Amino acid sequence: MSELNLPHGEDVKKLVKRVNDSQELELTRKDLDFVALIAGLQILRQYLSRKKILNMRRLNDQESANLVKHNSVVENVIKNKNYGEWILGPTSYDAIARSSTKITKTGLSGMNHRYKTLAHDPLVGLLVGPINLMSETITFSDEDALISLKTSNVVPTDYGRADSGYQIGEPTTFTTATATSIEYVKNDAMILPAAVVKHLLHLASDVGTQQGLPIPGLSLLPNIGEVTSASVNSWLLENHFDAMWIANIGVQYGLAEFINTISSIIYRFLRYRNSPVSAEIVKRKTDKVIAVANGISTSQDLIRSLMKAQFDLPNAIRELDFGGLIATIKRLIQSDEFKDDIKNIDKIWNQVVFGMTHSVEDLEIQLQTQLRYIDSKYSQIMKEMLKEYEVYANLQENATNWNQSAKSQFESSVEFAKLNNVTNYLSSKEDIYNFFNN
Repeated sequence: MSELNLPHGEDVKKLVKRVNDSQELELTRKDLDFVALIAGLQILRQYLSRKKILNMRRLNDQESANLVKHNSVVENVIKNKNYGEWILGPTSYDAIARSSTKITKTGLSGMNHRYKTLAHDPLVGLLVGPINLMSETITFSDEDALISLKTSNVVPTDYGRADSGYQIGEPTTFTTATATSIEYVKNDAMILPAAVVKHLLHLASDVGTQQGLPIPGLSLLPNIGEVTSASVNSWLLENHFDAMWIANIGVQYGLAEFINTISSIIYRFLRYRNSPVSAEIVKRKTDKVIAVANGISTSQDLIRSLMKAQFDLPNAIRELDFGGLIATIKRLIQSDEFKDDIKNIDKIWNQVVFGMTHSVEDLEIQLQTQLRYIDSKYSQIMKEMLKEYEVYANLQENATNWNQSAKSQFESSVEFAKLNNVTNYLSSKEDIYNFFNN
């Protein structure tokens, strides 16, 4: 009978291997101690992030300017260089007041110019800011259209003082401002890097202030009915959903991954430095420990935020550990336990069940085929045996039939003797003599 091949045998082997590996991947008491330690470190990081980063004291504009632009190091490096006084001076896109009552009102104020002027957008401003600075213009959004950007010239408040600031002048276009900037660069290539440095220093001095800077890219939000770009950004900035908040999420993620990386190294060293366990199992076990620990810390942070949301929704959202949440999702996805045993185990199991179901059907078919084959061979053997018995009976009858010729009787006797293997022990005349005389 031929060997039966089980369909989906490889899937069965994989499942059996996974079951065997699961014995090594089970979390022991020592593993749970590491899980608790890592989760505790992540929870401590979340607390310190809320206390020292997300809710740290914001500076006023003058304090921040003194800290960033007017400290001794920056002034010694920049002030005595070409464009030094200009770089450390006021910016055109901070202009609020009109230079004349004949100038159309722009709607800009000290409270809204951070999110209505495109230069203050940390992303869009990388292009708009230097152009506004070189061309002495200001580009701002208009709430009366879906997406409408206006550009105006600015003039110094006091031509005799470089630090007097700017006022808004006659309207122009951003295209004209760009062309003017290009002409300045052609005449003096150093004005471009000077404008970039001036812009970056200004953003750096604004980002940590009480008003802050808008979330990168949001200054280009369209105005849809009563929901305008200004209203959205105003609410976000009032609740400190700003560029600093986005940066803090990056810090959260970096610190979470730093803890995970250090914890992985320490865990492997303390638990498996002299272990015969394969590197693959160690990696999977480590990923599992880190993923479980991160899952615990993130879960408690989500619960805390949900409870706080009942009383203070904006702060509950802002203080949520988004960076840690991203790190947790990443660790879960990287974990083979998560990918294989959670995401794909149902698929593999269905394949195995499907294969086993069809294997039973195949076994039954093969068994029926083999039974029919055996039945056929048995019938053939029985027919052959019956035929041989008929020949045996006829030879026996002819060998003992004295009514036929002696020659026929002798020949039948010889054949009958062969069937009874007489020739095996009557190999000589003496044997024949003894056989007939005994």
